[in-house]
This record gives sequence, structure tokens and C-alpha cells, in this order.
Amino acid sequence: MNQVQPEFQKRFSNRVIVALILAAIAIPAIIAGGWFIILFALIGLIFATQEILNVKPDSTYPLPIRIFVYLMLVMMIYYVFIYNNFIDFGFDFSQWSFATGLNTLELPTLVLTILALTLFFSSITDVRFKVPDATYLITMSLMLSLSFQSFLFLRFFPDFIFGDASRSMVENSLLLLYAGVGTFSTDIGAYLVGTFFGSHKMNVRVSKNKTWEGFFGGLASSFIVSFGFAWIADAFGSPLLPFLTMEEWYWLVLLSVSMPLIATLGDFTFSLIKREFGIKNFSNILGEHGGILDRVDSFSMVVLVVTLIISFIFDFVYAVPI
Repeated sequence: MNQVQPEFQKRFSNRVIVALILAAIAIPAIIAGGWFIILFALIGLIFATQEILNVKPDSTYPLPIRIFVYLMLVMMIYYVFIYNNFIDFGFDFSQWSFATGLNTLELPTLVLTILALTLFFSSITDVRFKVPDATYLITMSLMLSLSFQSFLFLRFFPDFIFGDASRSMVENSLLLLYAGVGTFSTDIGAYLVGTFFGSHKMNVRVSKNKTWEGFFGGLASSFIVSFGFAWIADAFGSPLLPFLTMEEWYWLVLLSVSMPLIATLGDFTFSLIKREFGIKNFSNILGEHGGILDRVDSFSMVVLVVTLIISFIFDFVYAVPI
């Protein structure tokens, strides 16, 4: 067992406090759903976009590029939802349906094409904006838009699939909370086991602190907590989805094992991006804990993969069209 550093208790306490504060902000919006979570995701997107645009410590992207990226990200996430509802209901927002455009993972091809072409053309016309800049912003815009769409999907898909069934807002928020529980129990388990027992490094080039012991600790803790969460929900008559029950436990095993694996890869991915730009954190909005992306890097990847797995099960295994 490694000798525990004197500052461990303080660092762990701060970590837990930040997690609880973020949870206290996020969970009410997740449970409420509707326009509350739409607004919550939009605010989160603004902060996240600001962080991906501020990764260059020695310079900044031109203002027109920054404004353009903001607009394109909002459009990629909400375009289908806004377009479908506006065609059907116009400005009568009380009639707008959240099961239209938010119950599937779909990026508008037109918006994506405009984003890619404009950024690459900008590298020709603006000497301050290089091809690697365009490639980076296109890639990060894709990842952010897919992740935020997945976040909204996991909240609104239960509303759609259960239809008129008598389920509360809390019950329909369980799928998204399940993904959150799986992600953050990975982080806590890996941190605790890695701190006390970690000695074999996973990838020093990307992250010098992550160990194999911590990885397996996070894997075990995440599986136990997330699978237990789904089991309890089903036991109380509130399954995450009609096919995520103890009768079809294998899908829950697949998801509960996938989450800690993807959480680790997501953490490594964002750590590599920070190393590439020579920065410690994406921002300092959370003080020593960094920025929004520093805290939800793993979660952003997990919600995307969970969405893909659920979509595959729903579309191909059960062959029910959306």
C-alpha cells in the first residue's frame, strides 16, 4: 500500500464538495426536464465552447471564428428539434414536443457542412487561423454536439418510449442519472484505489497519475454502483427502459461494464488534448478543479456511448422504428 500523502484528505474532500455542488445544480434540472434541461444544457454548452476556444495560451482565435463556432454548436444540437417543432406549431411554444428531434442522435448535415467549409476556408483567408486550428475546432465541435445531444437523449428518450404510461419526472430521469452514477463512481473508485494501492502506471505520456490498480478499482466500483442503481429502480417498478430490466439483465451488464471503460478513455482523451496545448486545465471557473470540461470529460464520452448502445438495442435488436 502506498503511503497516503498528508494532503490527501483535503484534496478528496474538495473533490467531493465540488461534485456535490455540481450535482445539486444538475439534478433538479435533469429531473424537471422540459425547458429546464434545455436551458441547463445550453448554459453548459456556452461554458464548454468557451473552454475549447481558449486552449491556446499564447493567442486567441479571431472573434468572427469564435462567434461562428458558438452559433454552429447551438444549431447542431438544437436544429432538428427547433425545425420540426416550428414546422408543426410555429411560435406556439406550449405545443412544442421534446420527443421531436431529441429522442434520437442526429446531426444536421447542412449545419455540419457549413461549419467544416467555413473553418477550412478561413484558414485560407486569415493568416492567424491555421489548418490545424480548423481541424481541432471541427473535431471538438463534433464531439461536443454529439455529447450534448446524447445528454438530452438520455433524458427525453424515456418520455418517448414509455409514452402515456404513468411515470413521474423522477422515473423518466433515471436513465440519465444512471449514466451519471456510472461515470462519477468510476472517478471516485479509481481515485481512492489508485491513491492507496496504485503503483503500475497506465500511460505516463498522457496521465502520470493513473494506475492500473485505480482503473480496476474504478471499474469494480462503477459496475457495482450502476448495476445496483438499475436493479433497485427495477425492483421498485421503475425500470430505466422497458428492455433495461432484471429479466434482460445482460443489457444492463453491457452498459454497466462499458461506462467505466469509456469514462477512462474519455479522461485520457481530454488529458491528451490539454497536454497537446500545454495547459493544466481548460479553465479556472472551478478554481483548482479546473473548468467544466475538466469535470465532465468522462461523462461527455459516457453519455455518447450509452446513447449509441441504447439506440442499437432499440433499433436493431427490437426492430422498432423511432
